[in-house]
Amino acid sequence: MKNCSEKLVLLKTYYYRSSNQDGQSLGNSITLITDPITDSGYSIRRMTDKYYNPIENKFIEYKTIIIPANNPISGISNQYFDETLMIKTKSGFVSANTFYADSSLQTTTTVSFVDFPVTASSGKLKNAVIVRIEYDNDGNIFSNGVKFARKVSIYGYKK
Repeated sequence: MKNCSEKLVLLKTYYYRSSNQDGQSLGNSITLITDPITDSGYSIRRMTDKYYNPIENKFIEYKTIIIPANNPISGISNQYFDETLMIKTKSGFVSANTFYADSSLQTTTTVSFVDFPVTASSGKLKNAVIVRIEYDNDGNIFSNGVKFARKVSIYGYKK
């Protein structure tokens, strides 16, 4: 267990796009059929630099289950995203998961950011504890006009 006085530091930042400017997915995806019907599946996308140029052999994989609002079986009144991710690089990996509310009733999240507690990590990312993903669907927050942009910040403790 880390000493509570230690500060989290930024270990690495990546970017990616979930869709192109027209809203078409940029991931290789599998959609799962669920009962009752939910939006659920797996997707893998290439990580990019801050200019959205692909980085070779760096990927983010998602498993997403979107629990719809007012689902009669679950009794949940708001829409929730249940997400697990894996970031793979040449120098290590990070695995993390989260569960959060999103009132948009869409399959693309509309929250500004989500923190994913890290469940496993290795290599140069072995000290990771939080993955924060910031969402810029309109292209006017941090991505200079690039729609559906994502900024992935990995935080951890110094070695």
